[in-house]
Amino acid sequence: KPETLFLNSFIIRIGLENHLQLVSFTLILFVTGLIIGTFIRVFTVITVNKWVADVGKELSTKILRILLNEKYEYHINNNSADFIYTIANDTGTTSRCLRALSNSLSNTVASFSILLGLLIYKPILTIFITVAVLIAYSLGALLTKDIMINSSKKNSKYGRIQLKILRETFGA
Repeated sequence: KPETLFLNSFIIRIGLENHLQLVSFTLILFVTGLIIGTFIRVFTVITVNKWVADVGKELSTKILRILLNEKYEYHINNNSADFIYTIANDTGTTSRCLRALSNSLSNTVASFSILLGLLIYKPILTIFITVAVLIAYSLGALLTKDIMINSSKKNSKYGRIQLKILRETFGA
Protein backbone atom coordinates (compact mmCIF):
# COMPACT_ATOMS: atom_id res chain seq x y z
CA LYS A 1 0.00 0.00 0.00
CA PRO A 2 1.32 3.47 -0.78
CA GLU A 3 0.26 4.88 2.61
CA THR A 4 2.46 2.32 4.41
CA LEU A 5 5.52 3.09 2.29
CA PHE A 6 7.28 5.10 5.00
CA LEU A 7 6.27 2.91 7.95
CA ASN A 8 8.77 0.32 9.16
CA SER A 9 7.83 -3.28 10.02
CA PHE A 10 7.74 -2.70 13.81
CA ILE A 11 5.16 0.06 13.44
CA ILE A 12 3.02 -2.06 11.12
CA ARG A 13 3.24 -5.03 13.56
CA ILE A 14 1.76 -2.96 16.39
CA GLY A 15 -1.25 -2.17 14.22
CA LEU A 16 -0.48 1.25 12.76
CA GLU A 17 -1.42 1.13 9.10
CA ASN A 18 -1.37 4.77 7.93
CA HIS A 19 0.21 8.11 8.72
CA LEU A 20 -2.79 9.46 10.67
CA GLN A 21 -2.59 6.54 13.08
CA LEU A 22 1.18 6.97 13.33
CA VAL A 23 0.87 10.70 14.08
CA SER A 24 -1.87 10.06 16.67
CA PHE A 25 0.12 7.28 18.32
CA THR A 26 3.28 9.41 18.33
CA LEU A 27 1.42 12.39 19.81
CA ILE A 28 -0.10 10.28 22.59
CA LEU A 29 3.26 8.63 23.26
CA PHE A 30 5.03 11.99 23.28
CA VAL A 31 2.54 13.66 25.64
CA THR A 32 2.58 10.65 27.97
CA GLY A 33 6.37 10.62 27.95
CA LEU A 34 6.43 14.35 28.59
CA ILE A 35 4.15 14.07 31.60
CA ILE A 36 6.00 11.08 33.05
CA GLY A 37 9.34 12.74 32.32
CA THR A 38 8.26 15.94 34.07
CA PHE A 39 7.22 14.05 37.19
CA ILE A 40 10.48 12.09 37.17
CA ARG A 41 12.49 15.29 36.69
CA VAL A 42 10.74 17.08 39.57
CA PHE A 43 11.23 14.05 41.82
CA THR A 44 14.88 13.79 40.78
CA VAL A 45 15.55 17.49 41.41
CA ILE A 46 13.98 17.35 44.88
CA THR A 47 15.79 14.14 45.79
CA VAL A 48 19.16 15.26 44.44
CA ASN A 49 18.98 18.68 46.12
CA LYS A 50 18.12 17.02 49.44
CA TRP A 51 20.96 14.52 49.02
CA VAL A 52 23.46 17.23 48.03
CA ALA A 53 22.44 19.37 51.01
CA ASP A 54 22.89 16.39 53.34
CA VAL A 55 26.31 15.59 51.89
CA GLY A 56 27.39 19.24 52.16
CA LYS A 57 26.20 19.42 55.76
CA GLU A 58 27.96 16.19 56.71
CA LEU A 59 31.15 17.22 54.94
CA SER A 60 31.32 20.66 56.53
CA THR A 61 30.47 19.24 59.98
CA LYS A 62 33.17 16.60 59.67
CA ILE A 63 35.80 19.13 58.55
CA LEU A 64 34.83 21.54 61.33
CA ARG A 65 34.98 18.73 63.90
CA ILE A 66 38.48 17.81 62.72
CA LEU A 67 39.60 21.44 62.92
CA LEU A 68 38.11 21.95 66.37
CA ASN A 69 39.92 18.88 67.68
CA GLU A 70 43.32 20.24 66.62
CA LYS A 71 45.79 21.31 69.30
CA TYR A 72 45.68 24.84 70.66
CA GLU A 73 49.01 25.77 69.03
CA TYR A 74 47.60 24.90 65.64
CA HIS A 75 44.81 27.46 66.07
CA ILE A 76 47.20 30.13 67.32
CA ASN A 77 49.43 29.72 64.25
CA ASN A 78 46.60 29.71 61.68
CA ASN A 79 43.90 32.19 60.70
CA SER A 80 40.44 30.86 61.64
CA ALA A 81 38.79 33.05 58.97
CA ASP A 82 40.64 31.01 56.34
CA PHE A 83 39.20 27.81 57.79
CA ILE A 84 35.67 29.12 57.76
CA TYR A 85 36.06 30.46 54.23
CA THR A 86 37.54 27.19 53.00
CA ILE A 87 34.82 25.10 54.61
CA ALA A 88 32.05 27.26 53.19
CA ASN A 89 33.59 27.64 49.74
CA ASP A 90 34.88 24.13 49.18
CA THR A 91 31.80 22.32 50.50
CA GLY A 92 29.70 24.59 48.28
CA THR A 93 31.88 23.67 45.32
CA THR A 94 31.58 19.99 46.19
CA SER A 95 27.80 20.32 46.40
CA ARG A 96 27.65 22.04 43.01
CA CYS A 97 29.81 19.30 41.47
CA LEU A 98 27.59 16.56 42.92
CA ARG A 99 24.49 18.34 41.61
CA ALA A 100 26.05 18.73 38.15
CA LEU A 101 27.09 15.07 38.15
CA SER A 102 23.61 13.86 39.05
CA ASN A 103 22.04 16.18 36.43
CA SER A 104 24.43 14.80 33.82
CA LEU A 105 23.45 11.27 34.77
CA SER A 106 19.72 11.97 34.51
CA ASN A 107 20.20 13.82 31.20
CA THR A 108 22.16 10.85 29.86
CA VAL A 109 19.33 8.49 30.79
CA ALA A 110 16.82 10.81 29.10
CA SER A 111 19.01 11.04 25.98
CA PHE A 112 19.28 7.26 25.73
CA SER A 113 15.51 6.96 26.10
CA ILE A 114 14.97 9.41 23.24
CA LEU A 115 17.61 7.62 21.18
CA LEU A 116 15.88 4.29 21.77
CA GLY A 117 12.56 5.77 20.64
CA LEU A 118 14.16 7.18 17.51
CA LEU A 119 15.83 3.85 16.78
CA ILE A 120 12.39 2.22 16.69
CA TYR A 121 11.06 4.69 14.11
CA LYS A 122 14.04 5.29 11.85
CA PRO A 123 17.02 3.12 12.84
CA ILE A 124 19.42 3.91 9.99
CA LEU A 125 18.84 7.67 10.10
CA THR A 126 19.15 7.67 13.89
CA ILE A 127 22.45 5.78 13.80
CA PHE A 128 23.81 8.11 11.12
CA ILE A 129 22.83 11.27 13.03
CA THR A 130 24.13 9.85 16.33
CA VAL A 131 27.51 9.03 14.81
CA ALA A 132 27.72 12.45 13.14
CA VAL A 133 26.91 14.25 16.42
CA LEU A 134 29.43 12.14 18.37
CA ILE A 135 32.16 12.88 15.82
CA ALA A 136 31.37 16.62 15.87
CA TYR A 137 31.31 16.65 19.68
CA SER A 138 34.61 14.75 19.91
CA LEU A 139 36.30 17.09 17.44
CA GLY A 140 35.01 20.13 19.33
CA ALA A 141 36.24 18.70 22.62
CA LEU A 142 39.67 17.93 21.16
CA LEU A 143 40.05 21.35 19.55
CA THR A 144 39.03 23.29 22.66
CA LYS A 145 40.61 21.10 25.36
CA ASP A 146 43.78 23.18 25.83
CA ILE A 147 41.85 26.46 25.74
CA MET A 148 39.44 25.19 28.41
CA ILE A 149 42.25 23.93 30.65
CA ASN A 150 44.14 27.24 30.45
CA SER A 151 40.97 29.22 31.06
CA SER A 152 40.14 27.06 34.08
CA LYS A 153 43.60 27.56 35.57
CA LYS A 154 43.38 31.33 35.10
CA ASN A 155 39.90 31.48 36.64
CA SER A 156 41.03 29.47 39.63
CA LYS A 157 44.19 31.51 40.16
CA TYR A 158 42.64 34.95 39.75
CA GLY A 159 39.45 33.99 41.59
CA ARG A 160 41.45 33.04 44.69
CA ILE A 161 43.47 36.26 44.48
CA GLN A 162 40.30 38.37 44.14
CA LEU A 163 38.68 36.67 47.11
CA LYS A 164 41.83 37.12 49.20
CA ILE A 165 41.91 40.84 48.40
CA LEU A 166 38.22 41.20 49.22
CA ARG A 167 38.63 39.39 52.55
CA GLU A 168 41.64 41.52 53.47
CA THR A 169 39.85 44.71 52.41
CA PHE A 170 36.73 44.03 54.47
CA GLY A 171 38.64 42.54 57.39
CA ALA A 172 37.13 39.08 57.22
